[in-house]
Amino acid sequence: LKERMREFMFEGKRWHDIRLVDKATKYSTASADRLLWPIDETTKSTNAELKQTPGYGD
Repeated sequence: LKERMREFMFEGKRWHDIRLVDKATKYSTASADRLLWPIDETTKSTNAELKQTPGYGD
């Protein structure tokens, strides 16, 4: 993980990596229920199978 951090430092990949290894709350002030964005209404209306991200209503 540290080697990948150095390799892709300015390419915006760090956040995805720390989320994948479940360390996001260690490196961020975001609470665990706010690590994912809500699904917008347009996307939800296009695909009825999608469920809203927990903590964002619905």
